[in-house]
Order: sequence, then C-alpha cells, then structure tokens
Amino acid sequence: MLQPILPHNPPSPLEPGPRMICAGRTLALALFVFDLVLGLVAAIWPELYVALLHPERSDPQIELIRRNGALWLGFAVIAFFTAVSDRHHQASWFLVLGWLRLIEVPADTVYSFTATGSDTFRRAIIFAASPINLLLGGYLIMLAHRMMRSRRWRDRCGPQDPDPPWSDDSLGQG
Repeated sequence: MLQPILPHNPPSPLEPGPRMICAGRTLALALFVFDLVLGLVAAIWPELYVALLHPERSDPQIELIRRNGALWLGFAVIAFFTAVSDRHHQASWFLVLGWLRLIEVPADTVYSFTATGSDTFRRAIIFAASPINLLLGGYLIMLAHRMMRSRRWRDRCGPQDPDPPWSDDSLGQG
C-alpha cells in the first residue's frame, strides 16, 4: 500500500501559526500596559483622569473613577497572565481576555454617549473604545478557538474529555 508523502500530523489550514500566536501575546502585553496605566491613573490619581478625559466637568464622581481604576487593574492582571502563559494554557487565557474585551463594548458604548465634560477630540477617543475592544476581543477569541481546534494543541495538551462534567450524562439526566 502506498503511503502519502506528508508529515505525520500536517497542520490544518485554520491552525494558528507561530506568528499569529506571537501577535496574540504581543497584543496581550500591550493591553496589560494600557490597562495598568489607565487603572493606576484612575485608581490613584482620579483627578488626572478627569483632567485628561473630562477637563470641562466641574463635579466628577471621583469614587466611581477609582472603582473603574480597580477594575482596569484587574483587566491588566488577566492580560499579563495571557501574555506570559505557557503553551498548555495559552488558548484558555486568550479566550478569557477576549471575552473581557467584549464585555467592555456595551459599557464603552453607553459611556461614549453619556460622558460629559469632554471636547470633540476627547469624545472621539472615548467613542473609539467600543470598536477597538470589539476587534481585539474578536481576534483573541478567534485565536483561542483556532488553537483549541488544532490537532497540535490537542496532542500537546491532551485529548478533549469525551464526557465533560457539565454533560447531561454526568448529571444523571441522560
């Protein structure tokens, strides 16, 4: 019998290559830096945050800005773990970071339409956050799904559990 002259485990056309994974890690690192700076400014120096984004506002809600700063610092932690994760956990971290970015889309949209005390340029920056988070979150989720579906990732990280704990059979309903 003739055997095809192909590698034992040829890559799927949808399988992410090293460049795509490197781009995902670089994106995670950039998001870490961005969220860290934004979170620190909002949590520690909320007056600076107001001066940068809402300079015309006379009565800023400093406590709400500090709260958002703490949330952005939490996002920075997730982005950091995504950037430095080992190959066995990369796809899972990309998926988590992608969904976090998508969660921000409706919040940024509401904020962009209700924010006051900003000129046109600052409002444009605030308005740009929604489509940017949509694109970045979508890319990270697509990357995670491609990694999880690739044969190399499954071979390296173990087979999928044929009967995951949340399946109907394992709950006694099957």
